[in-house]
Amino acid sequence: MMFSLMIFFAVFIASIIAFVYFYEKEEIKQTTIPGLKPSDPKYDYTEGNLADLRKAGSLHEFLLETHKTHGPIISFWMGEKMTVSISSPELFTEQNALFDRPPELFKFVEPMFGVRSIQYANGAEGRLRRKLYDRPYSHHEVSLLYPLFNELAEELTDKWTMLTNDQHIPLRNHMTALALKSITKGSFGDYFNDDEAIKAFGKCYDIVWTEIENTVSATPSKPGSPEEKCYKLAIEQLQSMVAEVIEQRRNNPPTDGAHLLIDVILESSDDEEEITSDASTFMVAGYHTSANSMIWALYFLAMHTDVQDKHFKELSKILDRNVEITPDIIMQMPYLQQVFDETLRCAAVAPWAARVNLDTDSTLGGHEIPKGTPVIQALGVSFRDEKVYPQPHTFDPERFSREQVKTRPPHAFEPFGFAGKRKCPGCKFAQNESYIYIARIIRRFEIKMVPDQVITPVYGLVTYPDKEIWITISERME
Repeated sequence: MMFSLMIFFAVFIASIIAFVYFYEKEEIKQTTIPGLKPSDPKYDYTEGNLADLRKAGSLHEFLLETHKTHGPIISFWMGEKMTVSISSPELFTEQNALFDRPPELFKFVEPMFGVRSIQYANGAEGRLRRKLYDRPYSHHEVSLLYPLFNELAEELTDKWTMLTNDQHIPLRNHMTALALKSITKGSFGDYFNDDEAIKAFGKCYDIVWTEIENTVSATPSKPGSPEEKCYKLAIEQLQSMVAEVIEQRRNNPPTDGAHLLIDVILESSDDEEEITSDASTFMVAGYHTSANSMIWALYFLAMHTDVQDKHFKELSKILDRNVEITPDIIMQMPYLQQVFDETLRCAAVAPWAARVNLDTDSTLGGHEIPKGTPVIQALGVSFRDEKVYPQPHTFDPERFSREQVKTRPPHAFEPFGFAGKRKCPGCKFAQNESYIYIARIIRRFEIKMVPDQVITPVYGLVTYPDKEIWITISERME
């Protein structure tokens, strides 16, 4: 009898524990935010909606579909983690002061950036590091890099003048090399003076980045496969190059008082892993985004000859063919800035950002958001909002005329992110180098697409063309 009672109580207690566990798990799963339940038919939260994401092709395309169906605030499951996404200026405004980022959403780039990257730094430590790293990218410091940008622009355009008018130029190849020279010389010193070093870095980068994005939107390489071995070798080579950049700068500190980003990184930490991680992060982010911004800008200009003509007319009134561009000259070229902004919008170069409130529960759009819930800011989805941008798939720089911009709500256009003083730290660097390179190219050349090309955007952390873009040039005589 006693034994039976013991079994009864044991079963009863186990049932209570199981009920409480199940109930609490179900409570966690409940939300008033419209959206998706896990796509696994067994209601298994291990994968969540990752299968839906892969089917859509990318996180950006998944968000476009889901927001279209469920509205400007949605919920879905990134594996076992409930995730929220927002896509309207009004909802962006509610997150204006939020600094911290959800590390789990950026975990996939850890092999390239390193575990100590500022990408994952939150709280007081993250704010301190951001404040330090913002200094070399201030308006004043970037203006000091104009001679470098002009020098690199002249080097490229002089190279192009040696080509015949009908020679096909690989735009992606040239712009990625230019952007890599720009970020390394402007932020890290003189390591990449050699074109062969640039090619080696770019080749390794492409291998690593493709594999990293495949882990999210496709299928990663099988363990032990030739593809995985190639990926691991490329990672090692990238890490070796970054280490050499750091060592070279240590051995050749600035003598003219000019401090680059690498100097700030070296002075602010004794943690070698942190130094390497942050150097890797800024090197990759600084060239990948800028390169693709310029690629897409020149692609759109080649595709839209009326826009290119208008841009050239503005340039020819202000800029002689070989005159160096200064910040004052940039201020006299509003249409150039409009072309660049419309490029960032139309191409959705950086399609999403993310924030998290790690300390307290909060509300967003009238819904309760448990602390620790990642919130994606679907910037690329907001760029397709027909209420804000009529005919959103049309490339039209007039959208960014001063008059048109005034008609839109705050945070309607945030291509570099915006929240909590965690806007892209290199945005001024990226804008100004792109202005100079685009202006110097279009002032000197008319660019045209090689016929019969079909270019498709690939939406990752940064949007890039699926294949090389081939252009032809003819030198302007005016």
